[in-house]
Parts: sequence; structure tokens; C-alpha cells
Amino acid sequence: MTENRHEWALSVSDLTTFVSGAVLVVDGEGRLRRADEEATALFGLESGRSGRPSMPTFYDADGDRLPPEKRPTDRAVETGTPVENVECVVETADGRRRVVVDAAPLAGGGTETRRGAVLTVDPVTGTDQDGTDGPHTSAHHVDPPPEPETVLERATDAFVALDDESRFTYVNEAAERLLETAESELLGTRVREAIPGTEDAEIQDRIEAVRRTGEPQRVELHDEVLDRRLAARIYPDDDGLRVYFRDVTERENRKRELEQYERIVETIDDGVYVMDEEGRFVMVNDAYTELTGYDEAELLGEPGTKVVSEETAERARRLHDELAGGESARLEATVETASGEEIQAEATFTLLETDDGTNKRIGVVRDVSERKARERELATRSRQQAAVADLGRRAVQPEGLDAFLDRATRVVADVLDTDYCKVLDLDAGAEELLLRNGVGWDPGAVGEATVSATENLSQAAYTLGQREPVVIENLAADDRIDGPDLLTDHDVVSGVSVIIGSVEDPWGILGTHDTDRRSFAEHDVEFVRSVATLIASVIENHERRRRIEESRERYRTLVDNFPNGAVTLVDDDLRYSLVGGTILSDLPMTADALEGEAVRDVLSDALAEELVPEYEATLEGERRSCVTENDGVVRKIHTVPVRDEAGAVTAAMAISQDVTERRKREQRLREQREQLDVLAEINVLVQDLSEAVVEQSHVTDVQSTIRAHLERSRFYAASWIGEVGPDRATIEPVAGSDAATLPLDPPLSIESDAASPTALAARRGDTQVVSNLDDRADGEDAAWAGPLADRGFESMAAIPLNFEDTLYGVLTVYTDRDAIPDRERRSLDRLGTIVAHAIRSVTREEQLRRSEERYRTLAENIPGGSVAMVDTDCTVQAIAGGLVDDLDLDPPAFRGRRPTDVETLSDESGRRLEDALEAALRGERRSIDMRNETGAFELRTLPVRKEDDEIVGAMALVRDVTDRVERTEALQYERERLEFLIRLVRHNLLNSLNLVDARLAMVEGSVEADVVEHLETAKNRTTEMIDLVETIRGLTRVMAGDEPDDLEAIPVDELLADQVESAAITFPDAEFETDSLPTTEVMTDGLLEEAVENVIHNAVQHNDESTPRVSVTASADEDAVTVSIADNGPGIPDHLVESVFERGAKGFENPGTGFGLHIVREVVESYGGSVAVDDNDPEGAIVRLTLPRAT
Repeated sequence: MTENRHEWALSVSDLTTFVSGAVLVVDGEGRLRRADEEATALFGLESGRSGRPSMPTFYDADGDRLPPEKRPTDRAVETGTPVENVECVVETADGRRRVVVDAAPLAGGGTETRRGAVLTVDPVTGTDQDGTDGPHTSAHHVDPPPEPETVLERATDAFVALDDESRFTYVNEAAERLLETAESELLGTRVREAIPGTEDAEIQDRIEAVRRTGEPQRVELHDEVLDRRLAARIYPDDDGLRVYFRDVTERENRKRELEQYERIVETIDDGVYVMDEEGRFVMVNDAYTELTGYDEAELLGEPGTKVVSEETAERARRLHDELAGGESARLEATVETASGEEIQAEATFTLLETDDGTNKRIGVVRDVSERKARERELATRSRQQAAVADLGRRAVQPEGLDAFLDRATRVVADVLDTDYCKVLDLDAGAEELLLRNGVGWDPGAVGEATVSATENLSQAAYTLGQREPVVIENLAADDRIDGPDLLTDHDVVSGVSVIIGSVEDPWGILGTHDTDRRSFAEHDVEFVRSVATLIASVIENHERRRRIEESRERYRTLVDNFPNGAVTLVDDDLRYSLVGGTILSDLPMTADALEGEAVRDVLSDALAEELVPEYEATLEGERRSCVTENDGVVRKIHTVPVRDEAGAVTAAMAISQDVTERRKREQRLREQREQLDVLAEINVLVQDLSEAVVEQSHVTDVQSTIRAHLERSRFYAASWIGEVGPDRATIEPVAGSDAATLPLDPPLSIESDAASPTALAARRGDTQVVSNLDDRADGEDAAWAGPLADRGFESMAAIPLNFEDTLYGVLTVYTDRDAIPDRERRSLDRLGTIVAHAIRSVTREEQLRRSEERYRTLAENIPGGSVAMVDTDCTVQAIAGGLVDDLDLDPPAFRGRRPTDVETLSDESGRRLEDALEAALRGERRSIDMRNETGAFELRTLPVRKEDDEIVGAMALVRDVTDRVERTEALQYERERLEFLIRLVRHNLLNSLNLVDARLAMVEGSVEADVVEHLETAKNRTTEMIDLVETIRGLTRVMAGDEPDDLEAIPVDELLADQVESAAITFPDAEFETDSLPTTEVMTDGLLEEAVENVIHNAVQHNDESTPRVSVTASADEDAVTVSIADNGPGIPDHLVESVFERGAKGFENPGTGFGLHIVREVVESYGGSVAVDDNDPEGAIVRLTLPRAT
């Protein structure tokens, strides 16, 4: 509830029954506005000179008039807060009395609102009328109080006296009744032990406050045992305290009921008012003021005619008089608001009888404007629907088109209450609309007046271009159209128009108009549209009936002139009722004579046996068709049932035509159609197959797709795909081909198998078609045609898979059809080209994909290197490789830039790289060495070309050769040191050995005979030492990787024979074998002999047999000589085959193997040869040395 809830709720006399005590209502100026009956009797209120009762005067305990700031009314109005339990003295009708006053503001308080206050005044019983405890002598004098037993016994309230310890010293009869305890039981008892609620600490504090301050206190006690509330007033006394009690349970209950009532009234959305018997407002809630637009002050005290008419007020008074207690009445009326707006409202009211016997009218008002509008709309819709339904029934069996249109225009004008309605008939040729039907128009206008169908300024012409109805509320103000004379001459202001028919094919316009400006509701527009739809349906039915009549006339003419046949009607008795057209040649009489004759009497027995069952079935409702043949003439007869309006069959109609020639034509056409169908399906197959193969990504997928499609085809019984052989001289079946199931003998020679269609197709490059294989099977082609004919094949085609002069294979298909026409052959030609193109494409794609994968893998995994690709403008497109990561390069920093623009490259490196790439884009290959602070690099650039040799970019290959350069430099340094050492040793050693050899030569021949042998041995060892120095020099060259020099050719047989002979001397317990050795020469500088000797010695030294056997053989071909040295030793395990060539490898249990097989390999490889080790089955090992022949 709003802030003024106390104002309206407590200002109504019938609500004061909820409040205990006298009730006064004052305005913001402190003037008395209302008083209930108890207040009127208490204060003896009378009207003053102003016509209003005067406000009672309040005094303090000393008899002085209370100043404004202490008066309860002023305090409540000024502060806006309630004032409670104010004890004062007031002038009553019987004199001054002590009272307790409560005051509550009627608004929010403050000087701006000052709405007033409501006061409740409770006289303090047990006091004299002057407000004291005894009779008074003057307004300002209070006599001493009389004895308690004389005064307190007169009190109507419950009264007790307490001593200083709060013990009962006196209890009157009212207190005994209230406390339900005798005085004798209470005397001497403490108050907190006898009166429930006084034991509360707060109550005890209040009691002590009275003792301490001498100021009276008002408290409220709750007796939870008896569920009641007691109001107590505590006063100080010379002997203690005196306490007055009143049972206020009923008052509190009424107060709560009032508050609940107030909440209910204010929370409902409907307006609530209360009127007295004179029909004046005494209370309104906020919802009612919002409904009417008046403030509460504008309504209170005013008659009901302020918001309703006198007639409505009189009806309400009559209902008031007729109502009995507890009954209610309902009244609908128009409420006029403060703004003059009229609202449809519904009021439900009842009577409330007050304590004074008067009846108040309590009403609840609800705005029902929207509901009334919906009811009116519903009524209008119902009327429109009924009108449409009635027109719909009449549309089924109309009295004529114009009569129906006249009725429709009358109905529309009547239902919508418009001045005019019209139907405009469109004449598309004349580009105008004729006012064909209508109501309200000037005489002579209907049937004569026209409007343009093309000028957009016409409403009708504008409507023809709109799918939705056109609504005009003000013709003069509507900028879409400029009203035609037909409308402006009739003062038309508003209207609705809609197309009859569709926008694409309109018949005309239905429109309705009014001379007043008005709005048309959506249901009004839909009503006009519905009528237009009905009109369109009637027009369509009218046109259909007209066409049926015309069709009937044409049908009669057709029957009479039916070409190349006859039309007859047969009734239920199987008699002719109508005969027309060309009479059947085997009928014996004329058409007129046939009518009425029985079918069996007219037709031959054979023909009757065929036709009578057809007629009988048709008379049962079936449609039948049959073909008869007589004397070479073929007739087709159709029989159909003829029904009446109810659907019952009344006759059978037979239509007979001579179809002899047509049958012949149909046969020829059927054969042609079958051929075309086959060709069409073959074309679809070829098309599907063509689309499928181009989607494949592998050659095998292309071949599988062809095979799968042909296997599903119903036109080809078998097929196989042949590919060109490696030598391009044969045709071989592809993997998975069906050739194995066919009588073929692949591979087919393209040149020698000249008679084979598959070979011919491959050799000539065009499709080879063979028909009538049976005929070819008996002639010179019997070798290949016979087996195919035996399989049931009638024809075949071999299609070369040829594209751009490259043959990729041959597709051969077989069919059980007699021939393969030229159109089919052309389709197969196209298929062969598409398949060849697909094979070439996927082959190239596979090659490119493999190349791309290899290049990508190579680029991404080049150890210590990288690859970069540039476009024709020398901008980097890609860069990858291990060197990118090693140097912590950022590939995005390179992409799209020229090398000289890349910040991470030095100016010199960027320039040299860009120069080399520019040269590659011109077709040159370059290789340059680059060195910077990070290391040494080898750069190679080369052009990237397309198949047609066009340069489309360049590639840069960069390798980190830092380690190699450093290693080469270190090796070069070591080589130089080694060569220096070897030269030193060789020079000094050779000088010494040569000196020894010379001295030995000097003494040769001059020594004793027994010393000659020793001298010879010394000379041989000296020679061996000289040879060893030369061998060391050669090995140094091999180990350093230098090219051999001073080579000379030596026959293999001599070289091997010398080494075997030497080994036989060295190892006398071993057996050596040599076969016939070739005389082929190889190049050597002396080290090869050492390598062969080392292998032979190893074969003996690592042999665990008692008699080692070594076999030395050699063989030669055009390019090389292979020396094989085999033994019968333990052999070399498979897992050690490779390791024996490693540096420092040892053989089995021996501490070393000469200077090692790895030295043998290096020596042989320095001559361009190779070394391999194999098992010597069944035992031992074979070492093979392969050397190039001397040139």
C-alpha cells in the first residue's frame, strides 16, 4: 500500500470498528476532518462557525495547554512518524479527563506533504473527569487524591497497587476477574509471579524507570498461557506504584485484520471503491484512481456520476436497493476518465452494513475494453465467416456467374458496411478493367465504366501487381496511387482491393470502398480476400463447364467423323445405343441401323467372343483394351465406362481404330528406340566411366575402375585391359585383368599378330570393331575368332588407349550383340582417349608425388645442409634442411624475399647467393665455396625446369663442409709431415741400402766359398728391404687418397703365378691350386701384388686344417677381371663379413692379418676395383678381388 494507507483506511467510519478508542482524523493544518461515533460522544463535538466540528484541546498534567511541538497531532504531521502512548488531559463533554493518545501520519510527513494524521484517544479509567484522581476545583488545581478504597473501587479498568518491592497491596474486582485470581491470594505476592509477561527483563526495567523518574510508562503484556494481550499503564504513587490493566486482545486482532484487509485491497489489480447510501465516494484505492485518472482527493465525497452517466448511476442505485445481505451484483458501464476517454468497465459490488445501520456499497471495477473489443471482433468475424460459408454453398451450384458476382458484391458491402463494392473484369488485350458487377455506384456505371489496367496511379492497376490485398485509409493522402475517376467521382476515401485469381494470371479485381475515412482490420481484409478466392473458384468452375460444353460438341463431331475407326456406345443389355465414325468393314448394316441392335447379333462369333467380355467388364466399371486381327487388319479397341452424375455406370464406350500401319511403324520405331536406348545407356556408361577414371590417383585404380564399371554393364559380356610391354612391342594383360578367363594367348605381338583386332588397334592407333564373330570363326581369322565365338561372343571392339601420340595400352570389350554401331564406336573412341589421358595424368602425378616426396625427404633430412627454392623473380619460396636448425635460421624470414634482403645473411653472403641464383635462372649451374665466422659451406645452384624445358625457378643446395675442410686441412698437414718423414726415411734408408748393396756387389767374387751363400742371402734381403720401402711409399699414397702414378700393365696370370709360387716357398705344408689363368692385363704400380700376397697368406695363416688348401682362380669379361682366392679353413661368420674390412680388425685367434683386409680393400679400390668375401661351400671362405681391365 502507498504512504496514504492510514488516510483512506481510517477515514471511513465503517472501518473504525477495528480500532479501540475514539478516532479523530485531522488534516495537515491540524483541523478536524472526521470523527467516529465514540469520539463524537466523548468530546461532544459540534460544528463551529466554519461548519466543521472543532478540534478538542489538549492539556498537560498541570492544566496548561500543550504547545504545538508537544501536541500528538502536530508531532505526527511534522515528523511523519507515529507518536504513541502520549498521556495528557483533554476537554471532554463531561469535563477534563486524562487520556492516552496515539497519532499516525497519513502521508510521508514533512512540511511538503502535510497530509494530516489519525488519532486514537483512550480515556484512562479510574480517574475523575478533570484528569486527576479526585474531583477538581478549577482547571489549574488538583486536590489531593481520595482514599484508594473510595477511588479505586470506582475504576472500570483492572487496577492494582504495588509497594516498593512490587508486591500487591490492593486488587479491585476488575483485576480479580482479569487475572482470574482472588485478591486474598494476590496480596503480598510479587507482580512478576502473578501476572504473565511482567517477569520479562524489559518490563522490569520499565517498572524501575517509573520508580526512578516518576514518569508514567505504558507497556503491553503477552499472556502466552491464555493467548491474550494486556495493555498496562504504570503510574508512580507515594506508597509504590499503581497499575491499570485492559484486555486489548480483540483490538489487536482487529488491527491485524485491518492491516491484512489493507494489503489485500492494495495488492489486487482491480479498482476498489466504497460509496455511502447517497452514492458518494468514501474510499478508493490506487488502482481505481489509475483507472479513472482522478486523484483520490478529487473523488472522495463526489457522486458516482463524476465518472459514469446518470443512467448508469440510476441502474446502480436500483441494484443497491434490490441487494440483500451477502449478495452481489454486476454492472457493465462506460467510465469517462479525467481526460475524457471512455473505458468499458465491469463493476461487481456488494453491501456492507456498518454499526450505525447504514449500508455502504463496496465495488470492484475492472477495465473490460479489450474484452469488449474482442467480443465485437468475434461477432464481426462470425458474421463474415457465415457470409463466406453462405457464398461457398452457393458457389457449388451457382445461379450463373453474373448472378453470383452480384450477390458477392452485395454481401461484402453489407457485412463491411461500406458504400460501394465492385468486381472489375480484366481485358488484357485492351489493357483495361470493366466494372462488371457492383453495388452503390451511379446508375449506368455497372457494365459501362472502365479503369486503366496499366497506369500505376489507378488503385486497380496497382492492385494487379500486388500479391497481398491493397488497403487505402485515405485516398487523397496515399502517395502510392492517384484515385481514378471512378473513385473520385463517387467521393471514395478508403477501401480494400484484392486480385481475383493470381498475380501471374489475374481474372480481375474485387474491391470495396467507403466515403468516410476508416481503418480496415486484418479480419476485414481477410474477409475480402476469402470472397475473392470464392469468386475465382466460381469463375474457374464456370470456365470449366464452358469448356466441357464445348468439348461435348467437339466430341459429337469427333464421333461422327472419327478417322480410320469407329466409336460406339453399348448399354446394359449389350445393345448399340450410338455408332459413329468409319463403320467396321465386317459390320453388315449402317450406323443408324446398328443402333438398338444386340452386339452378338451384329458381330461374327469370333469377334463377339473377343469383344463381349470386354463390354461386360467395362459395364462393371473397368477400363479395358484389346487388339483384334481379321484378314490382316489389326484394330485396337479401348472400352471405358460412361457414368452419370452419381457415378453409376450407364454404358460402355468402345473406340476402335485400324492400327495395322501404325503397328508396323511402331515395330520399326521400337527397334530404333531399343538401339537408341542401348546407345544412350552406353553413353551414360562411358560418361560415368570417364568421370570415374579422371578422379583416380593411381594407374591401378584407373584399371580397376574400368573393370568394375564394365563388369556391372549389361552391354559387354567380358573385357580386358592390356598395357604396352617393356619393349613396346607387345600387349600384356595388366595385373588383375580378366584376360586369364578369356581364350587369349598373351602377350600379343603388336607386329606379328597382324590379324588380331587388339594388335591392330595398338599398331594403327584407332578402334577396331569386329562384328559377326561366327562368320570370322570359319575363315582365316579362325585362330582367334573361333574361341571367342565358342564363348558366345558376337562382336568385339579393341580401343587403343592413345593420347598425344603415346600408346598406354588397349581396352578390348566383347558383347553378345550382333554388331557395334558407329555411334557406339565413337563413344568408345572417346572413352579410350579419356582413359589414356587419365593414365598419363595419374602416371605423371605419381612420378611427381614420388619426386616431391623424395625431394622433401631429402631436403628435410640433408645432414649439415639445406635446400632453398626461389621463384623467377629470385624471391625465396621455401627453405628446409638440417642446416636451417643448426644455424638457428628462421624460414619465415626468408620467404618472399630476395637473398640480399634477408637480414640474417651478411651482405657478402647474400650477394654471392643471389648472383648464383640469378645465374641458375638464366640456365647456368654454379658451385661456389663460402666461409664465414660460423664455418665453411659449399653452395650449388641449378635451374628448375618444366617438361618443356621452361625455367620456372632455381634451387640452391648448401652443405656445411666445415668438418671436411678442417679434416682435409689436417690430413694435408699430416700428409706433408708423413711425406717428409717417409722421404727422410726413404732417402736415408735407400741410400744406406744402396750403399750396402754396392759394397756387397764389390765383395762378391772375392769371398770364401763358404761365405757365398750368406752373401747371396744378404743381397736378397737388401733387395727386399728396398722393395719394402717402395711398397710403404705406395701404401702411403693409397692411405692418403692420392691417385696412383707410374702404373704399368701386367698380365693377371703372371701376377698370380708369382704370388702362388712365393707362397708355396713360404708355406711348404700348404697345398696351392691354380686353374687356367687368363692373360688379361690389369694396371698396377706394385701394390696390387702385395694385396694378392696378403690375401693368400691370410688364407693359410687362418686355416685350422692340418693341410691348408688354397685355390687361386681368375675370370675376365669385357670390363673387368675377378680374382678368387678360396680356402678350406673355418670360414667367416655372417655377422663378421662386414667387420673384417674395418680398420684394425683381427681374424679369429690370430693377433693380426698382415696389414689387414681393409688395406687390401683400399689398395684395390685405388685401382677402381672392389673386394668381397663369401662362404666357400661346404667349408672355408672366398675372397674376390675385381679389377678393371687395362686400357
